[in-house]
Amino acid sequence: MNWIIPIAGKGKRLRPHSLSRPKPLFPVAGKPVVARLMETLHKISGKPDNVVFVVSPWQDTSLIPQIVESVVGSEVNVHIRVQEKAEGTAHAIYQAGDLLNGPVMIAFGDTIFKPSQYVLPEADGAIWTYRVEDPSSYGVVLTDQEGIITGMVEKPDTPISHKAIIGVYYVREGQVLKKHIEHLIENNIRGKGNEFQLTDALEMMVKEGLKLVALPVSQWLDTGNHKLLLNALKTILTEEGTHISKDAILKNCTIINPVYIGPYVHIEDSVIGPHTAIEEGTQIDNSVLKESVVLENCKIENIVANHSVIGENSVWKRKMDRLILGPYSVWE
Repeated sequence: MNWIIPIAGKGKRLRPHSLSRPKPLFPVAGKPVVARLMETLHKISGKPDNVVFVVSPWQDTSLIPQIVESVVGSEVNVHIRVQEKAEGTAHAIYQAGDLLNGPVMIAFGDTIFKPSQYVLPEADGAIWTYRVEDPSSYGVVLTDQEGIITGMVEKPDTPISHKAIIGVYYVREGQVLKKHIEHLIENNIRGKGNEFQLTDALEMMVKEGLKLVALPVSQWLDTGNHKLLLNALKTILTEEGTHISKDAILKNCTIINPVYIGPYVHIEDSVIGPHTAIEEGTQIDNSVLKESVVLENCKIENIVANHSVIGENSVWKRKMDRLILGPYSVWE
């Protein structure tokens, strides 16, 4: 089994924080989004032989092997493939090259989901879906009564299906998908955004008579912008409960559960929570923070705020009740 995980997107909706790290490497309660994704993939398909990350030329990939090892161990081969030009989802998957072969799980790296079942189907492939009330903003699948996919539609004007594609796929024979992607590229068949779309290649497999099934998920969390990120954090902390590192120092503090407080965090004379994550090495003094994310190595003093996202290595001392502050920034 091989996994292919594209993380080459620019993360424009999460700027300025996505300027210093890819959106899938953004931590949510101590774990990068992509680590949470891989934990779920591991439960579904077991340990992979290879994990392929498809990245942009500008992205720092130094942390990727460490993240993979933390989830599935050190015996797995980690491959970094560069998508030199953003030409769509199918083009990104095609960068896996010879590893797009045999059983393959494909999952876009900014996806956090909880499947309704943890067993791969006896089929040629699968697409995981989530029911949405308004499908006009999503790619959706059409299915027969047995859940077999009969077609796919990108952002339908009329609600012909409520089964939204979440960006997680399985194909039993990756070389078949590769053949259809090559057909798209060689014949310059482009879809939405003038790009080569993975759904077009998958639909060609359906038309060829291959059996792809739609598998429902019970949870799908988007972390694409700051509001959605905070909503995802709230959901995860509610499920996982409070975690306070044994290496954190808290003096004269009130903690309102649930919260995440990472290692080497130092907090004094403050109120933290609920639904707040403070990442490694941050210092907070005489402040009140709730429903917020503070990344690594920040310094915060004399603040009362909520619904804030503070980038790594930043300083916040000027009074604001809500702040989106980029990495390596000072607001005082």
